[in-house]
Amino acid sequence: MTTKTPTFNLVDQPWIPCVWLDGRRELLGLEAVLVRAHELRELYDDSPLVTVSLHRLLLAIVHHTLRGPARMSDWAKLWQNGKGHFDATLFAKYLRDEKRYRRFDLFDVERPFYQCSAVPFEKPTEKKGAVETYAKTIAKLATELSANDTLFHHEVEDRPQAVTPAQAARLVLAAQSYLMGGRITFERKEDGSADASPLVKGAIVLVRGESLFQTLLLNLIQYDGSAHAPFAFDPRQDTPAWDRDEQPQSCDRKLEGYVDLLTWQSRRMRLQSEVDAAGNLCVRNVVVMKGEQFLDGFHRHGYETMVAFTKNKDATDKQDPWPAVGFSEDRVVWRNSLALFESVEDVRTPPKTIAWLDELAEEHLDRNRIVPLDLFGLSSDQAKVLLWRHERLPLPLKLLNNNRLLRTLEKGLEAGEELRKVLWQTATEFARVLLMQTTDSKKQPGTEQRKDMQKIVDSLEIERRFWAALETEFVKFLGTELLKEDAANDREFHATALAGWKATLNRVARAVVSEAITREDGSSRALKAHVAAERLFDRLLKKTLGSGNSEFRFGRPETLTSTSASSGQM
Repeated sequence: MTTKTPTFNLVDQPWIPCVWLDGRRELLGLEAVLVRAHELRELYDDSPLVTVSLHRLLLAIVHHTLRGPARMSDWAKLWQNGKGHFDATLFAKYLRDEKRYRRFDLFDVERPFYQCSAVPFEKPTEKKGAVETYAKTIAKLATELSANDTLFHHEVEDRPQAVTPAQAARLVLAAQSYLMGGRITFERKEDGSADASPLVKGAIVLVRGESLFQTLLLNLIQYDGSAHAPFAFDPRQDTPAWDRDEQPQSCDRKLEGYVDLLTWQSRRMRLQSEVDAAGNLCVRNVVVMKGEQFLDGFHRHGYETMVAFTKNKDATDKQDPWPAVGFSEDRVVWRNSLALFESVEDVRTPPKTIAWLDELAEEHLDRNRIVPLDLFGLSSDQAKVLLWRHERLPLPLKLLNNNRLLRTLEKGLEAGEELRKVLWQTATEFARVLLMQTTDSKKQPGTEQRKDMQKIVDSLEIERRFWAALETEFVKFLGTELLKEDAANDREFHATALAGWKATLNRVARAVVSEAITREDGSSRALKAHVAAERLFDRLLKKTLGSGNSEFRFGRPETLTSTSASSGQM
């Protein structure tokens, strides 16, 4: 009796989580998603990394199918004032090409999708007849679920939780872009450690439209390597992973083009399929080995299109001179929002997708339109994932070509950073007086007391609370208040807009300090520290935001507004 070869073809099997325009949720295959993109509101997965990876996969398919858009006019024909749709016949022909169709099968014997059939599941040992398995639990692919997931909540190494082929496909897709670097399973010791996958560092910016079709088009930039769009490459050499002649190798290699970048295979993987007790095809284990690495000295600036970059003028020879704008535990991305919207030579570079939007707005998009930006990513420390995060910001298209608006935004962000320093000084003064019981600023703590002070400052979490409470306010400032003042063409534009923003900073800062410091006990020691911190805060606040602020007194803190971002701690 022969064993039936498992199959799960991503072209027509349902695996992509979609939301229809009427709100219904459904899993769809690749062809259905593309052909009916204008009927779908969005793609959305509980994992932000999967959501990003799905969009990049679809963009790679569209670019490669169309071999463009090479010119803005090509893009406009697709867009049709936002009412367009993809050619069903064209995409069916592309996806159902006999050779290509097989390579979209998750369990194809020769070329399984985003995997490598040459990867072994086990190796023989010195003991006769014994083998050592290379397979690990499928949960190893879920970078952002390592600590607080639900899918693998009760997993154990000896009998890991099984997942459906649809879930396995999404995990494989995201893992190629988001696995941490370091030592992993290898056949040959000379393979060494693997680099982090391409999207580990940096906040991916996804422009959202009113439908999935619009979202894909708004992120579909000019594609013509001979015209250096989005960078120089030979269009004849640029192929996606499934069309490459060879399977991924454990080696460094040259980037061949933009579609190659979107489908880069940083790991050689192989899913181990099985059939569960109910007769259903599932996956419990996977082998993951080092895959293709970028050449030494390769940096993403100038190539990656969905990330902003800032110049590190102090970078050493071994450091990236243009690090990506990303997430961190103590810094929300919107604080670097100028890097998302404005290019300044030798200082910052916005995502190429945003620069392309600016060009489109000259002829094909309404400058008065506000488009939502989704920012996805994770924060890591070496090989440890600290958190994943999803932020959303409004992008007024008129901001991109309006220097007055950009300068007001810049001054508003600078005011926030100045106030952050005030909060830190206030927290430090509170901790100093609480420990030393003196308001004499000449008496400074010793080494051990400084450590205790820092613990107190950290426990207050004033800066984290400040930025979290400001996020909703900043979205309002960026998407509403700036545009009101610009529409009014007020000659005192800067003063008017900034006055409102500074009033918001004032209110939020007071609430944050009250909430943090009044949590301490009501002892005489704490009261003395309260008074000292209160005086310093009031003095610094007036100096930073102006004299129009009434004296501050700690009291009942007002309720802080919640942030619009979602995140998960690792």
